[in-house]
Amino acid sequence: MLGSWTAAGNWEQCVTLLKGIKNKAGQNVEVLYEKGCNTNDTDQSGFDAALKLARKADFVILALGENGWMSGEAASRTSIDLPGVQNDLAAAIVKTGKPVAVALFNGRPLTITKLNSLPVAILETWFGGTEAGNGIADVLFGDMNPAGKITMTFPENEGQIPIYYNAKNTGRPYNPKEPESRFVSRYLDCSNDPLFPFGYGLSYTSFTYSNLTAFVDSSNINITVEVANSGDRDGEEVVQLYVRDKVGSVTRPLKELKGFRKLLIPKGETKKVEFHLTTEDLAFYHPDLKKYWEPGEFVVSVGTNSSETISKSVFIPDTKDSQEVEFKSNGKVDFPLTPEDEKMLDSIQHKTLLFFLNEHHPEKGIVKDRTAPWAPASIASTGFGIPSFAIGAERKWITREQAAEITLKILTFFINSVQSTDTNVTGYKGFYYHFLRMNSGTREWNCELSSIDTGILMMGIIFARNYYNLDNEIENQIRMLAAILLGRIEWNFLEMPASGKFAHTISMGWSPEGGIHDYGWSGYNEGLFLYVLAAGSGMENVERSYQAWLSSYKWQTPYKGLSHVAFPPLFGHQFSQAFIDYRGIADKYMQEKKIDYFENSRRATYVQRQYAMDNPKNWRGYDSLCWGITASDGPTEKYNFDDKAFKGYAGRGTSGPDYNYFDDGTIAPYGSLSSLPFAPEIVLPTIKSINKKYGKNLWGKYGYFDSFNPTANWFNNDFIGIDEGPMLIMIENFRTGLVWNYVMKDPIIQKGLNKLGYKYLSQ
Repeated sequence: MLGSWTAAGNWEQCVTLLKGIKNKAGQNVEVLYEKGCNTNDTDQSGFDAALKLARKADFVILALGENGWMSGEAASRTSIDLPGVQNDLAAAIVKTGKPVAVALFNGRPLTITKLNSLPVAILETWFGGTEAGNGIADVLFGDMNPAGKITMTFPENEGQIPIYYNAKNTGRPYNPKEPESRFVSRYLDCSNDPLFPFGYGLSYTSFTYSNLTAFVDSSNINITVEVANSGDRDGEEVVQLYVRDKVGSVTRPLKELKGFRKLLIPKGETKKVEFHLTTEDLAFYHPDLKKYWEPGEFVVSVGTNSSETISKSVFIPDTKDSQEVEFKSNGKVDFPLTPEDEKMLDSIQHKTLLFFLNEHHPEKGIVKDRTAPWAPASIASTGFGIPSFAIGAERKWITREQAAEITLKILTFFINSVQSTDTNVTGYKGFYYHFLRMNSGTREWNCELSSIDTGILMMGIIFARNYYNLDNEIENQIRMLAAILLGRIEWNFLEMPASGKFAHTISMGWSPEGGIHDYGWSGYNEGLFLYVLAAGSGMENVERSYQAWLSSYKWQTPYKGLSHVAFPPLFGHQFSQAFIDYRGIADKYMQEKKIDYFENSRRATYVQRQYAMDNPKNWRGYDSLCWGITASDGPTEKYNFDDKAFKGYAGRGTSGPDYNYFDDGTIAPYGSLSSLPFAPEIVLPTIKSINKKYGKNLWGKYGYFDSFNPTANWFNNDFIGIDEGPMLIMIENFRTGLVWNYVMKDPIIQKGLNKLGYKYLSQ
């Protein structure tokens, strides 16, 4: 029981296995015992008595292994199989047909290939100490669910020694898929694999691993995996993390243990397990006897032991690469404001913030799509809401603690939500459904798994992990959960096929009923940021996808001096730039045009004003101080009269008289206000004029109602989150650069812009 490496243990106080079983069984169970054989001799004279007893028994427990003196100092053996005739005894007992469990006592890994080939249960006990008998009995009787894992590899036979889990790769590695291949590093009479790998250990229940994510963040790896108890008993599992550095200046091991977590998982439940590795964890000693890490590809493996794992590759770039351009926020827009202007913008922002404060779920944090009682949550509305709460904190309308608490609720909800192909879940492959039920947080209306709306949510999360930078429990959690959420998006799942109009672009969505949608994000629109996000967070061949996006741009000159990449609705120019500061930087297409996307949006804004001044469709109210044609609610056909026809919600917009969408005289205040950073000289007079003419009917609980139509004498009575959010954020960017400042410093944005070929126009 004590083994050879004992000092204070008292042999006389040891609870033997027999004593422990009797203590556990009690007086109502007859416990019989026979010696069978000694540990290390060839005498089989005791077999008959042992077999006679076994035939009488309902269940046989065999105590096999080594004596304490047979391992440890000065106790080498040329064979580390079960000594003596123990294998023969075990084989004979099994032939009785009775169920057999083996309690294995040993001080080192044994080559128990023969024993393992028999239909027996094996409990590895090592030398357990004075209370070993009671502890072993607890496991044998099922009162304790075993959760231990072996910390030494068990070889199949002595010829494999030394065998260890972090072996180095050879020049001729063995491929188990081609076992007959001759010229490889393999044994002729034995597998290369051990009998039991490092970290091996069974349980009375079973565990299933899924949804492994590995995300690189500032040269660190953030890993998450879902572990489900798929058996019918509660149990503890030791989740093990292994890493392989695929290429190094020194030969690197096939796998190295880098972390483990032991956790109790009730039957039928699933838990998420998180690991975080720094570059220090990836470092190794070099020939110069200094320890440091090297950039490159790493394979992350997580599982129940060193062999049964699921894996994912990640690439950690060299952060000192001089080729990389550092893109910085330019901060606030330098434009003079009067005290009255400041007061007006304060009022607009504060009222708009109330939408997000009052319309988010108190536990889940998710934000409603609109204020209508029937409305579900929208993940895009939630994404815009995350920086909105921070703006409220910066403006002292709420505390930083309040903003952080709501943000943590949002991230916690998405971390814990179900990702699967089921039709009634929250997401799949790191993406989320466009609309979610407020009560359950699951898919509403059979809507799509949305790439763009997931992207907006992730941009809000990127802002959060940079803004909430304090060292406290809540903000530390925000940063950790943000890394996990950003790392588990499988971008290539939504890459469009190689043929067709949208080849290689990012699909707009997916549904469990119909699969990948037929349309991809191409041409210039609100999807601009999506490619930066995908490029920075792991999409393969994203340069090819971005080129497909650029290839369908429409460069137009609707009015002299206002040539630009056209997209009629103003929101398409605003959504991306609510987060990314494009001032002074350009991709290959815009480098050739010698302007950036910020200037492009300034021109698009001026085009809208000029269109309203020309008013080719003769809508009432349109002029130089009343414009803003973008996606919004509308009067609907109930207001039709004469030749005037009106729509409900539509993606309205104009890029001049020859290129417009659904223009029916409807104006959305957020359309002009969200362009404030691009053209404050025309936006501020416009919103003041709209306030003066229509403010009485246009201003409500959360500031501006979504839209109005002077021709139909119609004013909306609803507020929409994806309109409220950009308006609030763009006003703040104009005033302080807040969201730009925190988003632009994120490594995902930096990597994405570099990967897509962005450069400063001045270069």
